[in-house]
Amino acid sequence: MVKRKVKKKSKRKTLKEKNNLIRSRASRAKKLKKLAKKFPGLKRPPKDPGIPNKLPYKFALLEEIQKEKESRTHGIKKYQDNSTEPTFTVQNTTKSKNPSLAKLKHFREVINMSDIIVEVLDARDPLGTRCVNLERKIHELFPDKKLILLLNKADLVPRKNIEKWLKYLRRELPTFIFASPRIEKNSSKFLTANMIGKQSLMTLFENYLSHLGSDSHLNVGLIGIFNVGKTSVINGLKNERVLGVGSSPGVTLNRAEVQLTDRITLIDSPGIPLSDTLMETELAIRNCKNVTDIKDPISVVEVILTRCDHENLLQIYKIPDFDDVGTLLLNVARKKGIMEGENEDIEATARIIIKDWLGGVIPIITKPPSTTDA
Repeated sequence: MVKRKVKKKSKRKTLKEKNNLIRSRASRAKKLKKLAKKFPGLKRPPKDPGIPNKLPYKFALLEEIQKEKESRTHGIKKYQDNSTEPTFTVQNTTKSKNPSLAKLKHFREVINMSDIIVEVLDARDPLGTRCVNLERKIHELFPDKKLILLLNKADLVPRKNIEKWLKYLRRELPTFIFASPRIEKNSSKFLTANMIGKQSLMTLFENYLSHLGSDSHLNVGLIGIFNVGKTSVINGLKNERVLGVGSSPGVTLNRAEVQLTDRITLIDSPGIPLSDTLMETELAIRNCKNVTDIKDPISVVEVILTRCDHENLLQIYKIPDFDDVGTLLLNVARKKGIMEGENEDIEATARIIIKDWLGGVIPIITKPPSTTDA
């Protein structure tokens, strides 16, 4: 019996498959072209082939290169040890590639231009977000400028607690409270029903204007560390979203001016760059560092535990009682189903708790130093 020859399946692709391949390649090339325009240094440099093994004196050459590297790093370290932290009086920072120096330049411009300087504090932790050294420096360099404190996010704190803070802070400087209004859906307008403190601030500005004269103009500069809500205060006073806001630190990079009335201008400033000597936990708790960039999120959660109520955590996450940070993270990970393979993802859970702390899900209430626990 003669065997039939089995016809081999053709490897030729259909026209539809060919067109799909052409389209996918074209879209990929388009994406890469866009990325290359947006990030010019995105292309990988050619790989260094290194020193060939057959080259004579290869090991001696490698030792020489290593010594040169060590001497270069030693020189950089020596320079860093001798250099001082940038002070308040920063000059010639326009050409500097250091973002902190550039922010300080814009910050100094805001101080120079302002008649009234408003230091915005977080009402949940006023002392943790206050810069006392900066206040002293402003009083020394600009004794004629009026400096006031503004407790923002007052709607997140009980009224009795706010009153205690006002009493404590008003011993040193004039202090006001503010709460940014909520925004309407599909609109840039705000709901003014839940706004707090706008009228008192406007009265202050108008009284100051009356002392300056009828033809005078008032510049009000807002300063403060990252994420205390300087831009939100400006949007609330304007009753419109005129400046972009965000929960991540460093959204405001430059000085921005907003015309509140014909005679009043509000000036927004970047967040005050904090000292590099501060621990990562302190920067993270003050929302001065992105949550994704935190190297040890578990230690940050340990600090959060010392500053919040134990019972609140049990109610928020609906978990059983815990004794330490490890048990808390395990309970939250199991409750939310945050797993890495078969085990609980502890680091991811810690980052979620930090986000909840910064976002106001976990209540933060601090008491003035003069008060005692009931």
